[in-house]
Amino acid sequence: MDVLRPGHVHEDPVRKAARLERLEATAQELAATAQRLRTVADTGVAQIREAAAGLPDGFQLTAAMLSAAEAIHGRLMAVADHMSAAAQELAQAAARVTQPADGQ
Repeated sequence: MDVLRPGHVHEDPVRKAARLERLEATAQELAATAQRLRTVADTGVAQIREAAAGLPDGFQLTAAMLSAAEAIHGRLMAVADHMSAAAQELAQAAARVTQPADGQ
């Protein structure tokens, strides 16, 4: 049974509603996880910047540490962006499920 096809002839309304609830919950959880990831990444890179600022000038590890932190931060933000996009797609799929099929 294809739950994402509105108006599917053999859809059980109770099962469809349960799957829709799970789909919506998954979308919300994914969006929340993406936001937490952004927060953790921002906090982590800020702490590393602060720690690096306290090191003496010329400390060779400082530049490498900051460079690595910025690279990791960028990757985490990209992951969070993909998670947000997936959450949005799930929410849109859930919305399509609730729309009546054409011709009905």
